[in-house]
Formats: sequence, structure tokens, C-alpha cells
Amino acid sequence: MRTRMGCEVMKEARVMQLYDYPNIVKFYGFVLDDHPYLLVLQLCHNGAVEDALKTRQHKLSIKYRINYTLMAACGMEYLHKKECIHRDIGARNCLIHKGVVKIADFGMCRAQTVYKLDMKKPCNVRWLAPEVWDNSETRFSTDVYAFGIIIWEFFIKPYKCPYDDMRAAEVKRKTRAGYRLPVPSKMPQPVADIMEECWHHSPEKRLSAEKMKERLEEARQIEDDRAEDGRTKEGELMIECC
Repeated sequence: MRTRMGCEVMKEARVMQLYDYPNIVKFYGFVLDDHPYLLVLQLCHNGAVEDALKTRQHKLSIKYRINYTLMAACGMEYLHKKECIHRDIGARNCLIHKGVVKIADFGMCRAQTVYKLDMKKPCNVRWLAPEVWDNSETRFSTDVYAFGIIIWEFFIKPYKCPYDDMRAAEVKRKTRAGYRLPVPSKMPQPVADIMEECWHHSPEKRLSAEKMKERLEEARQIEDDRAEDGRTKEGELMIECC
């Protein structure tokens, strides 16, 4: 048991030591002297994005949510440029440190472009692309599909687990048939469009991580312009009232 656990820790360590990027949790080393084996990682003082979405939902503006999504997308783009698939992307594995979102938990990450799953083992069905049930393969496009679930998580109010009203077997059946989560009511349309493209039934028609990041930058600019326009109109109205 200890030998197997040590191998798993070393696998994660070998992957993490390759990466140094603002939106990736920094790896410092590992401790194998005694059980349990440990990885030494950057301390992210503000915890997981999932927890922030639960406890600070009323304080997180649309602008904050877009920025969180964009920072996570930057992290995933970096991984994909390094030809690495994360395989376990979710709001629970995005941490916040001094306002910066960082992707964490590389236990399932693989430094390769295609990885064959053992479908008999447990998996995070709610974030799993539907084609994986047919070919057992995870790749960049399956990460992108899972990132679409992250976008949904970042904007749903109040926060809840994806498909919280369904059992795993029903999620599997319905997503394979084409069902997708409904667009959260306060999600800006440009972000909703990105999310839905991440969920395209054909993997080759999904956005790349690079394109997704570019589209999110555009969505942030649109939101900034909208907010600025609102402030300008409010100022004009105050002048007229005076």
C-alpha cells in the first residue's frame, strides 16, 4: 500500500515540478520519510473558488466572476501548451491566493495529449465529456468540456453542485443524449456563448484553451465597457438633475 501511494505521490510531483506559472499552484518538493507521504505546495490563503462561491456569493460581482474564469483559463491554456491534460478540472481544484486564481490538484494530470481511462474506476461523472464513455480517452477537448462546467459553477447563484438533482447514472445518460446545464440567469451572453461552445457534442468543434482564453478576455472587456457606460450615463443624469 505504501509503495503504491509513494508512486502516486511521485507521479504528481514529477508533473508539478515541470510548471511555473502565475495561475498554477507552485510546487516546492515532497516528503517521503514517513507515512503519509506529502507534497509541499504553495499555500493559497483564500482557499478554493468553490468555497468562495458558497460563502461570498453576494459579494462576488459579475466582473469578479469573469476574472476568476479568465485566470483559470490562463492556467489551463498554460498546461495545454505544455502538452499536459489536467483530467480533474473543477471549481474545487481552483484555489485563490491574493486575488489570483490558481489551478491545483495534479493527482490525475498527465504530461501527454491523450490518456486512456479505466472506466471501471470511479470518475467525476458531472465534469466528464460524453464521448469518454465511448472511447475511454481524455484529451485537451475533454478538459475544455470540463472547463465549461467550471464556467457554469462560477456563475450559478446560489452555488450548487452541477446536476445536483440527478444521480450519476442519469447525468451520464442525459449528457450522452445531448442535455446540457441551463445557462445561469446572471451570466453575460458572451460568457454563455463560450460555455456552450465548450460543451459542443463534437470534440473537434469545441474551443481550444487558447481561443477560450481570448474569448474570455473579450467578454471581460465587454463587461468593463458596459460598466463604464453605466457610470457615464449615471453621471450625466446627475448633472441634468442639478
